[in-house]
Order: sequence, then C-alpha cells, then structure tokens
Amino acid sequence: MAAQLEQRNLETYFPRLKVFRKYLLPGKREVEPLFPGYLFARVSMADCYAEIHRMSGLREIVRFGGAFPHLEAEIIAALRRRETPEGYIRVRQDGGLRTLDRVEVTGGPFAGRRGLLARYLPASERVCVLFDWLQGQVRVEMPSGQVRSCTGFAEVSCYRP
Repeated sequence: MAAQLEQRNLETYFPRLKVFRKYLLPGKREVEPLFPGYLFARVSMADCYAEIHRMSGLREIVRFGGAFPHLEAEIIAALRRRETPEGYIRVRQDGGLRTLDRVEVTGGPFAGRRGLLARYLPASERVCVLFDWLQGQVRVEMPSGQVRSCTGFAEVSCYRP
C-alpha cells in the first residue's frame, strides 16, 4: 500500500519497532508495526479519495461519520524523532526494568502492591505484572509509568512465572 501511494508522489509513514520474542535467538528482535493495520499518508482526501479507495491492499480509510480525521504534522514529527538510526521507533522502558524484576505499583488501583514484571508490552508502553492473589497468581496490565523497581525492599512475596 505504501509503495502504491509513494508512486503517486504521496508521503507515507508506517512506524515500526523491534521487539523481543521468547522464541527468537538471544539478542534478536522481531519487527512489528507500532500501529498494526494503520498507514499514515499526507493526502488531500477531496482530491484523491476515489483513487486511494480503489487501491489493492486497502481495508478502509479511517473516518468518523463522513469526516476524515486530520493528524497534525507535529505528531508524525514527534514519532520520527523517536526513531533509531535504522528507522525503528525507540520505545522507552521506564527505569530500565527487565522481565522478572521485582516491582512496586505506584499509581492506579493497584498502587502499593508488589509483584514481578512478567513482560513489557512495547507498542503500548504498558507492562504485565504478576501478583500473588488469593492462593494463586494473577497477571495485570498497566501503564509502564505506574511501576518502579522495588529491588532492595525487604519483603516481596511473589513467584516466578
């Protein structure tokens, strides 16, 4: 789809990131879209709608009712500033946390609880935390900014996943 738009001299942007997957070799990363299923294009829909709508590979053009949303150029520029030299979006991991680090929740409904960081969800800047709960373990997703390392705390009751 991007190639078809670029052939028509239309600017496109498809932000991607590299993520770790358990099944890959150590140190290897897999590339995935930051916004799966979405491609940004700088285009006048009044001039190009019919042509773009007929392109192969297009599922739908985003719209709300009859209006096409407009994304400010600054948003795309902000995403581009987060790109690595290889062109992938750099996703921040708060506090350098790693899987199985002991964490304390600092905000939201679980504030004050402690658990293990089960995994980092890079595209959404969220984390999955494993808590001991009622004779078992529960995984809860939350914004990564709501957890901090609790290394050095004397008491942490949690199991490894």
